[in-house]
Amino acid sequence: MIDNIHGDFKFTMSGLEKGLQVAHITTSSLQGCGIDDNIGDVLNNSRLLPFDLLPVRQNGQIVGAIRRRGVEYPSSGIVRDCIHHLDESVLISAEMPLLEYIAIDPLDRLVLQDVKICGIVTRSDLLKLPVRLLAFSLVTHIEMLMSNLISSTGVKESTWLPFLAENGREKKIAKEQERLKANHSDPDMLEHTYFSDKRIILEHLFQSKEPMIHELLNEVKIDQLKELNELRNMVAHTGNDKKSQDPIQDFIRHLRLAQTWIDNFPHEQKLGREGEVV
Repeated sequence: MIDNIHGDFKFTMSGLEKGLQVAHITTSSLQGCGIDDNIGDVLNNSRLLPFDLLPVRQNGQIVGAIRRRGVEYPSSGIVRDCIHHLDESVLISAEMPLLEYIAIDPLDRLVLQDVKICGIVTRSDLLKLPVRLLAFSLVTHIEMLMSNLISSTGVKESTWLPFLAENGREKKIAKEQERLKANHSDPDMLEHTYFSDKRIILEHLFQSKEPMIHELLNEVKIDQLKELNELRNMVAHTGNDKKSQDPIQDFIRHLRLAQTWIDNFPHEQKLGREGEVV
């Protein structure tokens, strides 16, 4: 029996997939160059430096692009000799879901709306609000899968709560539960746990050879939860990691990992409710 929570979330995610599209992070201003311009002048033009992808025009029509990332150009010469002509590695549909977009390379693209190039999208656009909303949804999805997995093991609170003693969370969670009980509310204690708490619980259950955990997760997936916890913090604090030399690329890597972790989780086939393995 498939968990109702997962079913509801999957339905919600399907709406996000359709609703959050490349169009929502597209920059409509198309700063570019002419096909007969000097390539050195184009690459050193201060007005064009912020753009990783530069549309190339001939007679007013976009006929290709110049990519800054991953390509070495001569210091002089004509743009037409360096142009990347329009093909499927340059163009992307405005209607493509962001979930699909984050998985492709290269990310820098000219955006096609119907039959017209309407703008540009680059990896830096992944820091915009719609992508953060998507990232929050992915993190929430993973956290719900973690909660569901812990509950499905049948392991009692008295077993997993001491796992959180080392970071001081055991007492805080127990205190919150007592407060709610005093107010005639008695929710599942897992509802008080953070993403990091659930990760620690799963780590301990994995180390203790809990059968269901070992059946559905492996050591790699357990370790990946540390990185996914970092994604949760990136989204929650809306700031980039100052220690990272390429925070945008790290954010992209974490987004892709979150999507892969969810896609590879065998919830539909094996994870049921009330501790059942289907």
